[in-house]
Amino acid sequence: MLIVMFVYYLTLTDDCIYWKLTGVDEQFEDIFTEPVVIKCRWDTVTEEIQKDDTVQTNAKQNTVFPDRVLVVGSFVMLGTEETLQGLTPDEKANPNLLKNAKRIVSQSTIAELGWEQKQYPPDFMSERVVIQCQI
Repeated sequence: MLIVMFVYYLTLTDDCIYWKLTGVDEQFEDIFTEPVVIKCRWDTVTEEIQKDDTVQTNAKQNTVFPDRVLVVGSFVMLGTEETLQGLTPDEKANPNLLKNAKRIVSQSTIAELGWEQKQYPPDFMSERVVIQCQI
């Protein structure tokens, strides 16, 4: 299992922008920290639908394997530091304004010894734990 964990960390080849959900304001709008760029592996499962003489490709499911524990309800978006610097102040404050930003709907962990039910605190990082987020 240790070799599998090591290989997993070698495959964190993507960068994504992470907006951590911290609460809600008086109008029940989400409040986020300043976005940061983190390492991840971003997997997209697509489906192709044949209609007459055209093929439509849809993203069916996205899975992100981040380098740390994220907060469910937060947002991630595939992008680099350059992408982050190109965002407007409003987009940095509210990822709902971005078409490609995706909300984290669930998260699970795989520890070196197998599936665990343990809850890790946000921002927890370990080479011995694989984090999987559905978006």
